[in-house]
Amino acid sequence: MYNEDLKIRFIREYTQNISKAQHVVGIFSAFEPYERNYWHADLCTRSGKDLQPVIDKLTGLRYNSHWAVIPVLKEYVKWCIDNQVPNACNGILEVNVVGLERVRTCMVSGPLHLQRFMDSILDKECEETVHNLYRCYYWMAFSGLYEEDAFCIIDKDVQIDSLTIKYNGYDYPIYREAISAFKNAITLTGFYYKHPKYSEIIWRERAAGHILLRGFRGNIKPLTLRSVFSNINTNALKDKKTEQQLSYSRVWLSGLFYRTYEREHAGYSVSFTDAAIKQMGDKEYKNEKYQLAKIIRQYQRDYQRWKQVFYS
Repeated sequence: MYNEDLKIRFIREYTQNISKAQHVVGIFSAFEPYERNYWHADLCTRSGKDLQPVIDKLTGLRYNSHWAVIPVLKEYVKWCIDNQVPNACNGILEVNVVGLERVRTCMVSGPLHLQRFMDSILDKECEETVHNLYRCYYWMAFSGLYEEDAFCIIDKDVQIDSLTIKYNGYDYPIYREAISAFKNAITLTGFYYKHPKYSEIIWRERAAGHILLRGFRGNIKPLTLRSVFSNINTNALKDKKTEQQLSYSRVWLSGLFYRTYEREHAGYSVSFTDAAIKQMGDKEYKNEKYQLAKIIRQYQRDYQRWKQVFYS
């Protein structure tokens, strides 16, 4: 930790709980590279303008993850001011807890936004490469399928005529922008293959079977697809092809909020009860009603942030 003696003094006064102290140490350790290499000063001396991007980077997308960090930092800065640490200021009070910039870069506003993102980093559908499967992966996320279920979808589950994916008793929407990718994933017996060592693009047959997300050697594994997509996205960020940094869970949440927004504007009340119940699953809780209400509140807060970024 930067300024370790000072921070240890704070931690000892702040809590006697070992796990809570470890949590605080983790927060301070995450800030250390910025204090040591960029600011050359303790975080308690920095303005909200300096702190905001660091907090947005270090905390998760969801509202609650910010609240795991912000209260500790506020208590630390207040303690530093009370203890007359040189140059300590209340810059932390200027920090936007909501982290709207992170929402803007880590979520999408709707199907057209998602399509634009994928167009910026993936091959077009008409090129008939394996990128069609990568597109379907994110379209299933946006439609509301849990990731583990996306890898179980077979050809006949995807019903283009009715624009639905039927799975496990639920109907998931297929958006107009997703039709081409799904058609290719269903009908193509192979994909064109680009390789830097090959002078020509070659055609390779897909593995036999009916699983939608199957490639050349067999069904694509979740870890493999996550890794491939992460690498493609990271390289696109470096090449400034996009500002978005998406993942399956971020696209899933974007889709949930988009459908909620559509319903709200059609006159329906906003409800995240079904999503919260699904999230709880079969896990047992001491107080299920309290846990359900807590998860619903988290969705409601995150939804308001999403709306503020994309539809205010």
